[in-house]
Amino acid sequence: MQDMQALGQKKAPVQLEDFLGFSFLSDLKLAPNGDAAAFLQHVCNAGRDGYDTTLWVHNFATGTQRQVLPTGKKPQFCWGGDGRLLCGTPGATTPFVWVNPQDGREEKAFAVPLRVKKIEAVGGGRWLVNADTRLPAPVGFGSDEVCTVLEELPFQANGQGYTAGLRNSLLIYDEADGSLSQITPALFEVVQYSYCAAQGKVVCCGQEYEDVCIVRGGIYLYDLEKREGATVLKKGDYRMMFASMLGDKVLFAGALGRRGNIMENSTFLLLNAATGEIAPWCRANHYIHGLGVGSDCRYGGGTVCKVQDGRVYFSSAHGDSTVLFEIDPAGQLHALTHLPGSVDCFDVQAGRIAFVGMRGMGLQEVYTLAADGQESCHTAFNKQYVDSHVIQTPQPCHIQNRDGDAIEGWVIPPVGFDERESYPGILNIHGGPKGTYGMVYYHEMQVWAAAGYFVFFCNPRGSDGYGDEFSHILGRNGTLDYDDIMEFCDHVLEVWPQIDENRLGVTGGSYGGFMTNWIVGHTHRFAAAATQRSIGDWLVHYADCDTGYWVTSEMFPPSPLYAPAHSWNHSPGKYAAAITTPLLFIHSDGDLRCPLSEAMAVYAGAAGAGAEVRMCLFHGENHELSRAGRPANRVKRLSEIGDWMDKHLKGGAQG
Repeated sequence: MQDMQALGQKKAPVQLEDFLGFSFLSDLKLAPNGDAAAFLQHVCNAGRDGYDTTLWVHNFATGTQRQVLPTGKKPQFCWGGDGRLLCGTPGATTPFVWVNPQDGREEKAFAVPLRVKKIEAVGGGRWLVNADTRLPAPVGFGSDEVCTVLEELPFQANGQGYTAGLRNSLLIYDEADGSLSQITPALFEVVQYSYCAAQGKVVCCGQEYEDVCIVRGGIYLYDLEKREGATVLKKGDYRMMFASMLGDKVLFAGALGRRGNIMENSTFLLLNAATGEIAPWCRANHYIHGLGVGSDCRYGGGTVCKVQDGRVYFSSAHGDSTVLFEIDPAGQLHALTHLPGSVDCFDVQAGRIAFVGMRGMGLQEVYTLAADGQESCHTAFNKQYVDSHVIQTPQPCHIQNRDGDAIEGWVIPPVGFDERESYPGILNIHGGPKGTYGMVYYHEMQVWAAAGYFVFFCNPRGSDGYGDEFSHILGRNGTLDYDDIMEFCDHVLEVWPQIDENRLGVTGGSYGGFMTNWIVGHTHRFAAAATQRSIGDWLVHYADCDTGYWVTSEMFPPSPLYAPAHSWNHSPGKYAAAITTPLLFIHSDGDLRCPLSEAMAVYAGAAGAGAEVRMCLFHGENHELSRAGRPANRVKRLSEIGDWMDKHLKGGAQG
């Protein structure tokens, strides 16, 4: 500890507003020959309270990189066959330009009369376009100055608002005549899709529906040469995570949900589109398109599953890290990365593997992975910050719970830790519940450690990265997970006696907010709590959450409507009158994943019982406030939590 302290004196402490200068990287795409990678850099713009996005290209042969588009709004882009980039800024119409990555010269290309989400070349001057399309009235939706008409379920989506009457569709844009032709059926909702150039086909997970969209979808296959498509797997059996072609078969990652777990890990299966025969190929026991190891230092997305040269590549949580995996042609699973941290998005082309990742408690950079497993870092967007600041490495503090399960947890000591002193502590709980914590930089935790707090966190049952049986918690919420967290807290206090058990705080967001609400309704051991974008009533969650109609139905089958006692028994709102812990609520009025009505079930009960409560309601924000909210609101959110903890755990004045 003396060495850490001495080193820390030479570096600057982490400050709350430091994230305003971080570079968040996303959407990495390799050139067809693998010689270059294009990716997006996002940086907070405090002046206009938003984010500036820049498109960069890194040349692996020369080791150089350059900005190829002026900084502005997030573009959609893809590589063309001639080594140029096609780039467009989405709006009601999306105009595209060709950009030469060598010198940044632009040339007008074409405009697509839709807000394009993604575009890629399919040959012959044709482009595969992903965009929302609206169903013709009177199906699904109507809106005027007086009212909005909703006739479908789901009817809303976090970050999008009302979505009834919209479909996520695929279309073909033809440069020759400027035509735009939809290739998915009008009522088909695309959940995920893959363009498979070798076979000339597009494979889509999703389903057609007119009234209610169920979670277990089907597969639609479109032949680009024949210009015809068909449903090759009907909806109703599998929860689809990914689909593509593998040779002449349709490969898909699906789960039947027979393990009593709607978040069941995927099995990769092969479908013979001609006969309908399905054969298992690889039981990966990993969650595809999952949350991965959590961090509040990401913005944007990218590829997390891809078929290339007869092999499947995907990233997924595995223990304390997000790992890049490969399934070989024989259906055997291999971990390709082995360092702690996370692979946030990746691409594979012409034998090269590149990814955006977080390594060594650092922030995001671009890496390549060699055949022998060696990683090389090619950017230094965040290096100066990481090298010049005191970043505390989480110390492992694992336990074996009373049922014999290994529960991984960590403790971050306060900066300048002195074993002779006593310190307050903050327990942080991840969302999901199938989220996970691990060995990555988490800004809010580093801020609290710099402010003199012990910070501790764990992966209780329900977390991702430990297999299906471990993650099965839904319908038993607040039981096994609560026991694990409390046992972990007991163990932390034993290992680190410098933590004052009378000055403990607890916080968490989303499902972590549910657990925070549950904890303060079942124990008085915490002196302060901050519940964020939380869940308070599973019946309200069923009716108002954008995914609640299927998530909560499978948690409390056949639905909380038919099992109200069971769902209420597992709702924090039932126990809110028992709360005595000072409780801060952080919520957003545009959150459609955990709407405000969820938090009010606990707020009203706790306030009515005389507990000290404070609601900080952010206007115009949604469920992503802590990760992608407006910079000023992200600062305010973290300030509110810090002030609340200081007031109740340090006796400081609230700002």
